[in-house]
Amino acid sequence: MNQILADIQPTQWILLAIIVVLIILYPIFVYVRNKKDREKFQALNDSLKVGDKVVTGAGVYGTIVSIDVKNEGKIVTIETGDENHKGYLSVDVLAIYNVINDAPIQETTTESQQVEHIEETHTVENSDTVENSEDVKAENQDANAKETKQTKSKKK
Repeated sequence: MNQILADIQPTQWILLAIIVVLIILYPIFVYVRNKKDREKFQALNDSLKVGDKVVTGAGVYGTIVSIDVKNEGKIVTIETGDENHKGYLSVDVLAIYNVINDAPIQETTTESQQVEHIEETHTVENSDTVENSEDVKAENQDANAKETKQTKSKKK
C-alpha cells in the first residue's frame, strides 16, 4: 500500500485534490443557488394580488380573479381568453411562473442617435478637443454618405 502511494506523481496528487474539492464544493454551490431561487419564488408568490396578469408554468396567460387559502394551500383563480370567450382556471399558487408587467416598452435608439451620443461623449486628449470632435462628425457624415451611395448602387 505504501509503495502504491509512493509511486503516485505530484501532478496526480494535484488532480486528485482538485476532484475532491469539486466534489465537496458542488453541493454547496447548488444549495446556495437553490436557496436564492426559493426566496425569489416565495417573494413572487407572496406579492400576488387580484388583478395581476400572470403566466403559469404551463404557459397559460391570464388575470388573477381570486386568491383562496385552503387546507391544500393557496388556490389562484385565473381568467383567461378574450372578451367573447372567457375561461376560468383554478391552479395552485406554485403553478404561477411569472407576473407580467404592462409597462410600455421603451423605444430603442436609432443609429443616428447613437452616433450623436458617441460624438457628444467622445473626448480627445489633445488640447484641440473641439476641432477634433468636429473632424469626427465630418468623418462620420462622410462615412454615412458613402454607405448610402453604395447601397443605392447595389440596388441598381
